[in-house]
Amino acid sequence: MVSCTKAFHKRRREQPRTRLPFTSSRVNGSQDNTITPYPLESGVMKKQELIHLHGLLAEVGNYYEQRENDDIPLDEYEDLGVRPTSIHKSKTDHKAAVFALAGGITSTMNDAEETDAVPAQAD
Repeated sequence: MVSCTKAFHKRRREQPRTRLPFTSSRVNGSQDNTITPYPLESGVMKKQELIHLHGLLAEVGNYYEQRENDDIPLDEYEDLGVRPTSIHKSKTDHKAAVFALAGGITSTMNDAEETDAVPAQAD
């Protein structure tokens, strides 16, 4: 057991270290305050992050419906059968649900902007 642990730590020391974003690292004993991006998979959202975004968009939709007293047409979203609490669903399912939900919210907001246009007046 001890030899396995030593081998693990040896491999860990030999691997190059990657810096995470918004962290500082010491270079030659001085403080380096550069911000570095993720070394791999930049721009790729993890499933947990996508589920979190899904939940936030659902809250935005609920808030907008209460504030405007207007229902958001979510037929496409409801047909998918994926909710923010459906953690067993795949990442692809949540991604499709996020796009459908965002599309419904933005189309409703765009329609409201067109009907609630304020006339331009000079003061």
